[in-house]
Amino acid sequence: MSVVPTRDEVPRIVPFSGGKAPRPVMSPSRGAVTGFTGKDFMHMLHRRMWLILICLGIVLTLTAVATWLWRRYAPSYTAQAMLLVNPPKGTDLLNATGDLREDSMNRRMTSYARSIKTAGVLEESLDAIRMTDFYEKAEEDGDFVSALIEEVDVEPIPKTNFLAVSMSGSNRDDVTEIVNAVAAAATKNIQDVSNVDKNARITRLEQERDVQMKLRDTALETIRRLYRSGIGGATLQAEETLSITTQALVTQAMEVRGMYIQALKLLEMINSQTDDELRALPEINNQVEYDPKVRLLEQRLLGLEFELAASEAKLGKDHRSVKDLKVRIATSKAWMEKVEEELFVRAVGNLRTDRDAIFQSIEAQYLTLTEQISKNDEKLKEFRVLTTALIESQKTSERAIAMVSILETQILDMRLLIRGERPVVLYSLARIPTIISFPTWPMMIGVGTMLGLMLGVGLALLLELLDTSIKAPSDVFRRIDLPVLGVIPHLDDVEEDIDDLRTAFVNSSDSIVAEAMHQIRTNLMLSGPATARKSFVVTSPMPEDGRTAVALNVAHCLAGSGKKVLVVDANFRQPMVRNLFPAVPEAGLSNAVASQANWRDLVHEIEPNFFVMSSGPIPPNPADLLESERMRQCIEEFKEDFDHVIFDTAPCLITTEAMGLATQVDGAVLVVRAGVNSYGIVQRTRDNLQRLGTEIFGVVLNGVRASSDGYYRKAYDAFYEYSESQNIPSLPSREANDEA
Repeated sequence: MSVVPTRDEVPRIVPFSGGKAPRPVMSPSRGAVTGFTGKDFMHMLHRRMWLILICLGIVLTLTAVATWLWRRYAPSYTAQAMLLVNPPKGTDLLNATGDLREDSMNRRMTSYARSIKTAGVLEESLDAIRMTDFYEKAEEDGDFVSALIEEVDVEPIPKTNFLAVSMSGSNRDDVTEIVNAVAAAATKNIQDVSNVDKNARITRLEQERDVQMKLRDTALETIRRLYRSGIGGATLQAEETLSITTQALVTQAMEVRGMYIQALKLLEMINSQTDDELRALPEINNQVEYDPKVRLLEQRLLGLEFELAASEAKLGKDHRSVKDLKVRIATSKAWMEKVEEELFVRAVGNLRTDRDAIFQSIEAQYLTLTEQISKNDEKLKEFRVLTTALIESQKTSERAIAMVSILETQILDMRLLIRGERPVVLYSLARIPTIISFPTWPMMIGVGTMLGLMLGVGLALLLELLDTSIKAPSDVFRRIDLPVLGVIPHLDDVEEDIDDLRTAFVNSSDSIVAEAMHQIRTNLMLSGPATARKSFVVTSPMPEDGRTAVALNVAHCLAGSGKKVLVVDANFRQPMVRNLFPAVPEAGLSNAVASQANWRDLVHEIEPNFFVMSSGPIPPNPADLLESERMRQCIEEFKEDFDHVIFDTAPCLITTEAMGLATQVDGAVLVVRAGVNSYGIVQRTRDNLQRLGTEIFGVVLNGVRASSDGYYRKAYDAFYEYSESQNIPSLPSREANDEA
């Protein structure tokens, strides 16, 4: 059976596959945690449960006594009056309410609740409560209103339209009278404030009504004036006719404008050309060519040319008649050219004059149309201004009349609301209370329970933080960051009668302690190759941590598995092996290292494969002896004859020889006593060994106590139940019964 506490705290042994031996890996693999975790808190609660329960019982007892005395001699009574908050009325004429949304009602109720706890409202209740003891005491203290603000509570009741006005005190009559007086004063004050708001609104509505009436009268006067000036239906008809006429003129003006632009272009083109350029125009050529004079001259010239041709054919070229005809032809051509020139000049002049006249005519027509359109536009503007003024005045008058009617209705509605609306109603007066409101048993017991738990847990946590000793494998894993090879239970928690843990293997081989030693042996051997575990020291931070017990019992377990094991007592300060086994020779390790005897003659076999060697005489300087070259040679010789050599050394933090010896062997096993060794001591021991290059195989936690219902107790009970079940004799077989 394994007595390692939980699955999360046992070392996970990684099988060796060659090379350097891996170190045991602690589960879980997410790494060591150095803080105070929730699991530690739960363990703390479990370990110190009785402390917490005692604190809880004491506080509950004190709370019960205090509550009884309080209720007997100074009880507090609460008087409460109820105010009903009505939804706001939107209008009284239609009997309709205003905004009924939940958030609006909540704001309304919260506003009323806060307004009640004001000096103005509370001062109105003074006359009704001057005869109370509370008033006399508050007046002696200096300020009655401030005292009343602190004592009176006004809270909306959720999911309702009620306001609760309450007050607590030892005098039942006083609190009842004060609550009723405050509730009545609050109802009256809220009603007055509501009426003040409505009167102010009536004033604003009347002022707005007067403004609208003035607008109405002004608009009506404007309408009368416009009608007197002739603005009316005929004016609207004349405006429409004038608008149509103007539109036609605009259309005509656009056409004339096109003609005007074309005439202007032609005129500019003619004015930009010379007379010779104008003669080339077909219009000028046709006019000259078809002129009667030119046509007549051309006919005459053509007749002379025919006559000349006939005369030359008949008389010859040198005849005088022929020469006369030539002269006449030349004269006719000259005259015709002169006539054509005159016609060209006249045609060009006429062309320029005609174009200019056409342009002037079109321009005059365009200007006339433009002037007429402008006059019509002016008349239209006048008509439209007057018509617009008339229409706007009519609209203003209609709007003003409608607004005056609406405002009159609202004013009437506000006056009716002043008479009939009640925003807050005193629903019920407070009655003299008969039940004590404070302190109440459930509340006080609850508070006492909470305070008791807080005190108990706080005290337990304080003790836990002050106690720095290692108690469980999880502490080693988190604080020391070393694997746990095994856990040895405290001898007071085991059922066997074990006088000395160091010799438990002799007469308690079937005990839970022996099972724990087997667990240590298994974890130690499976955490690395056997060749890397042949020699090691068993040491601890302080004396009486259980080094010798672990060394001897683990050696016994190794020998039982067929290994040849030697345990060497290397503790020259307090040697223990010869005291436990008197048959062991007195000469021992110191004689072997000093070459005073053969070490094989000093070894004593206790059991098969289990050998021990005493420390021998105490040398003057044990550290020098254990760190000598001869000691190293002896270790090598031990390892040749034995499968495992275990050195039981002195405490690391007390002496130095254990640390020197640890550098010459394969590693070290660190024994820590639960509840005795602190974190700092074990951490310093670990650091000292690792600083010298010593490999620490793991930690053996010795003397772990089992709580009444914790994991260790359950593990121990399960072990013993299982062991007893193995001792039950088996039933005889059927054949044996038949033979009998």
